Amino acid sequence: MGAQDTVCPVLLSVVFPKNYAGSLSVGQALFGLGSFAAPFLIGLLLAGDIPFYYAYYSLLLVPAIMLLCMPFVKLKIKKPKEEEEKRIRPLYVKRKVLTYAALIVLCASYSAAVSTLNLYISSFAGSIGISEVKSAFMLTVYNIGAVIGSLVFAFVLKKIKAETVLLFNNLCAFLIISIALIVNIAEIYFAGMFFAGFFLGVLFSSIVSVTTRIGYRHISIAGSLVATTGGISDILTPVITGFLVSQLGVGFSFIYAIIMIVLSILAAAVLQCNTTEKEGGSLRWQ
Repeated sequence: MGAQDTVCPVLLSVVFPKNYAGSLSVGQALFGLGSFAAPFLIGLLLAGDIPFYYAYYSLLLVPAIMLLCMPFVKLKIKKPKEEEEKRIRPLYVKRKVLTYAALIVLCASYSAAVSTLNLYISSFAGSIGISEVKSAFMLTVYNIGAVIGSLVFAFVLKKIKAETVLLFNNLCAFLIISIALIVNIAEIYFAGMFFAGFFLGVLFSSIVSVTTRIGYRHISIAGSLVATTGGISDILTPVITGFLVSQLGVGFSFIYAIIMIVLSILAAAVLQCNTTEKEGGSLRWQ
C-alpha cells in the first residue's frame, strides 16, 4: 500500500490531468470498496469449515488480477522531464514552513482520526449496549459512507477546490460526531457514522491532491511524503489510543477522534490561507 500511495498519483496525473483531484477521489472510493469487500468475502470463507490459511491464498488473487491488468495499460509519454510540469496545475504557497507544517499536521491528525474510528467503532457501540452483530454493522455503515462520499466528491472536486473540501468536510465530520455523542442514541450513532464516513472518506485523496500539486515537479516524492506521514500516524495511533482507552474507557476513543479532527480543521484553515492558484508564491520542490 505504501508503494502504491507513491505511484498512483503519478499515473493518475497522466491519465486524468483535467480532473486530477476527482480521479484520486474515485481511487479512494475503490480502495474503500476493497477494504470492505475483501474482509467480508474472507469472513464468509472462514465461517465455513475452510482452514484460516486459505484466506491468504485468496488474497493472492489481488496481485494476480493487477498483474493481468497491467499489459492493457498503455501510457505514451514523450519527453517526460518537460511534460511532467504540464500534467497537473501547480499550487503555489505563500509561507513555506507554515504550509508544510500544516500539511504534516493535517495528514497525521486525519490518519489518527480515521484509524481511531476504524479501531473502536465496534467496541464503542458494544460499550453503549448495542448488540455484537449490530456493533460490527456500525463499522460497515461507516465504510459504506466513505465509499459513497468518495464517489460523490469525485464530481464535487470538479467545481470546488480540494483545499476547501478539506476544511468543509472536517468541519462537517466534527459536528456530526459531536451531535451523535450529545444525543447518545443508537440510531443517531448509525446515521452519524454513515455521514462521518461520507465526509471523511475523500480527505486522504484530497491531501494527496494538494501535496502533489504543490510538489508537481516531483509528484512521486510528494506522494511518498504523504504516505510516510500517514503510515507513521497509523502506527502510533493504536499505541496512544490503547493506553488512553485502558485508562479512560472505550468511550474516550470518540473524544480522541474529535480532538484529531479539530487539529485537522486548524491545519486545513492554515493551508487554505497559505495556498494560491496564482503564480507568485513559492514552490517546495523546484
